[in-house]
Amino acid sequence: MGVARDDLPVADAPPACRLVPIHPESVAGDPATLRWSIPAAALGMVGVPAVVPTALQALLDDAVLESLFVEPAAVSTTLGPGASWREHGARVRTTLQEALLTPEQWRPAGAGSTADELLRAAVLQVLDGEVGHYIRSHGGSVRLLDVHDRDVKVELAGACSHCPASEITLTNRIETGIRALYPALGRVSSRSQAAPNLAHRVLNWFPARAE
Repeated sequence: MGVARDDLPVADAPPACRLVPIHPESVAGDPATLRWSIPAAALGMVGVPAVVPTALQALLDDAVLESLFVEPAAVSTTLGPGASWREHGARVRTTLQEALLTPEQWRPAGAGSTADELLRAAVLQVLDGEVGHYIRSHGGSVRLLDVHDRDVKVELAGACSHCPASEITLTNRIETGIRALYPALGRVSSRSQAAPNLAHRVLNWFPARAE
């Protein structure tokens, strides 16, 4: 996660009533890249787009932009060699906002992004981000088991496996985080990793009696 950028120059834009709200953030350690937050699942795809609207493609053809990457609720734009945000930031912002008005003109590489693939990307982003960090900082862990038809199943392990607050973590943190990136989420369920058999562990504390 980077720092919000509000210092980009403002260029001529489409009518305000049609603008898609976007907000730029810098990417730590990568000054050539800005990550633009967009409405969740606005493009219906994730990954590197194979086809984008004409004006946005022109930025790639002119080497103003080197690459684009679509997340569930953001688009990352990386400048081409020699380009600067001071010179091109306003054009990139306006062009991206216009391009977001025609999501049907965006095409993913390969066979295409399905709804489950988009949801999977949202889940992994949540688990790799602040929510996952919070869980790990408390001695727990969570991993994705399955994504199917808008439903998600995860496994809770470590301190989370039998914690009384695990359902709160599942609902208030994991599910809320996923839904923010993928509003069409159905439900999130979990299973806990089985704890070692306590009786077996206790028996192992005592040496075997000699015959």
